[in-house]
Amino acid sequence: MDKMIEQRVSELFFTKTARERINYELTSKKKRKTFFKKIAHSADDYIDKECIFIQNDELMAKNKVMNFLTNSSCDSCYCISFDERFDGEILNIEETLDILFGNGMPFMLITISLDKAYLETEFDFKFHKNYFLKSKKSK
Repeated sequence: MDKMIEQRVSELFFTKTARERINYELTSKKKRKTFFKKIAHSADDYIDKECIFIQNDELMAKNKVMNFLTNSSCDSCYCISFDERFDGEILNIEETLDILFGNGMPFMLITISLDKAYLETEFDFKFHKNYFLKSKKSK
């Protein structure tokens, strides 16, 4: 995991009151799962509302996520994922979405430029919340 990227992610996409705690949880091996529990069931309490570009209770088409995150200069992203195979890695967006999209576990893909992110929460019987986020620095 890249502590500097994750600190910036907490600063850019989460509420001011949650940032310090989220940053602590992301940088602690023991507390990292706590971050996923929070995001999985109560992401609305932690995401900075000014960053929400699109919010859904059902999954959108995977290609919409791909189009949102990809730009002409970069097809890679930083991944924060409950799935440890992908967590804390810089990965190809399309390949990562092919595996993580809609699998029911929480994950967040962040563009390398840190201007956009896609957050998918845990599937919760009826809802599968997902968020398309734009950092305030990109607005």
